[in-house]
Amino acid sequence: HGGLSVKRALLLNFLAGMVAVIGTLASLSIGSNIQGFSAALVPITAGGFLYIAGSDLIPELQHDVKVSASIGQFIGIILGVGIMSLMLLFEAPGQ
Repeated sequence: HGGLSVKRALLLNFLAGMVAVIGTLASLSIGSNIQGFSAALVPITAGGFLYIAGSDLIPELQHDVKVSASIGQFIGIILGVGIMSLMLLFEAPGQ
């Protein structure tokens, strides 16, 4: 449906999957060496999931190609991640 051949689509899907595996391995190896690394990733991951949910629920986000709209969307993502990171600061220790 995206204008790609089956072979090309499979290759791109495989590469996207490998990026996820590499990211997982990197975060697991880095996380064991840096205190609080895993806790810092939670708001970033949550922000990413919120963006995915929002872009699927609001299809207009996928069709808007104006630079100003894209910048606004990016700022919204950064604000969401920032708010979730601030929430992490107020979390009680040991929870």
